[in-house]
Amino acid sequence: MIDPEVAEWKMKLLLLVVASLVAVCLAEPKPAINEVKSNQPLQKPGRFLSLPVPEKCASRPKQFSYRGHNYFYSAHVPALADKRVDWLDGRNICREYCMDLVSLETQEENNLIFRLIQQNDVPYIWTAGRLCDFKGCEGRPDLEPKNIYGWFWSNNREKIHATNQIPNGWGYNPWSKSGHKKIPQPDNAEFDINQTTESCLSILNNVYNDGIGWHDVACYHEKPVVCEDSEELLNYVLATNPGIRLHREWRKLLKKKRRKVIRQKAAQAQARLDAEEKERKLACPEYQLYLVEQKRQEQISANREELERALRNAIWLEEEHKAQLKFETMRKKEEAKEREEKEKREKILKEFEERESKLKKDKAERLKQQELVRRMLYERHVKLQEFAATGVDEYLNELQSIHNTRIDAED
Repeated sequence: MIDPEVAEWKMKLLLLVVASLVAVCLAEPKPAINEVKSNQPLQKPGRFLSLPVPEKCASRPKQFSYRGHNYFYSAHVPALADKRVDWLDGRNICREYCMDLVSLETQEENNLIFRLIQQNDVPYIWTAGRLCDFKGCEGRPDLEPKNIYGWFWSNNREKIHATNQIPNGWGYNPWSKSGHKKIPQPDNAEFDINQTTESCLSILNNVYNDGIGWHDVACYHEKPVVCEDSEELLNYVLATNPGIRLHREWRKLLKKKRRKVIRQKAAQAQARLDAEEKERKLACPEYQLYLVEQKRQEQISANREELERALRNAIWLEEEHKAQLKFETMRKKEEAKEREEKEKREKILKEFEERESKLKKDKAERLKQQELVRRMLYERHVKLQEFAATGVDEYLNELQSIHNTRIDAED
């Protein structure tokens, strides 16, 4: 027996895919195959989006992965190596593999595709980017002006950031700064040539000597594609093909999302039960009395907490005051100790200076005495020299004369 929730989920998914097909069919402009001599694109009849092919989904190419999604570049798949297709056919090629044209919603993912283009010298590719210029987009102020705010990713219907600003979380603006008109992209340059709007987003590799960057391009041009796993299409194939085996990574991701949905439903059911229980309780007088008493107890508890908080603050202030007094006392003691040590140092310095001064005076006195002795010795030396020069007799006569004079004076 089929679980009603699973059946409901499958039906919602089927309706979502059908709605997507109808929306894209209405959105798809009359595309062109190629340019003719008059520069007017030839028109193709109206086309629809392709449904996924389960066999292709199960064996879809997996060139590299990013955050649980698989990617491949069409030129690296033998069956698609020589294919160059317009934008809608590019989407359909990817969709048959349960994938879609790549959408570049993060700088890391954009850098991943830019490296692929650079390393393989890819001239250009289609992306899922699309201008909202079809039925249903008119009269929406949030999309004006269209060349700035009117772009979105067609695979998940998420809006693309404003074209004239660096996206949030990015370090650069991926739109090219040049093109056919030598102005920043998007420039809708082909409209001036053949009145065809450039409604699709392509990545060009230095076509205008501008490096690798995003460009708005008319959707009829033919290019290779980079495909990315589509959660919507993989879910659809899993729901409509019981027992099909897809890539293990995708199955793990899908199980994780299903568990999340189950948890969300359980939480919603529990919330409903809680709300009903609360309503029943509110209708009971006893419960009303209980709520009043509970509120009173909460108020008492709040008052008690407030008193305890005030007491803690008072204790803290008292301890803080004591700590400040203790600190002030210690500071004064330290200052007194420093003054005492300073006085000791000054006293020692004064005594040292006095001792030095006394030593200097003593030294000067010794030098003076030494000078006197030296002079006396010098004078004696001079006298000895004079004595040697005048002779002993003259000296003796002089002594005798002095002696006689002294005797006469005594008499």
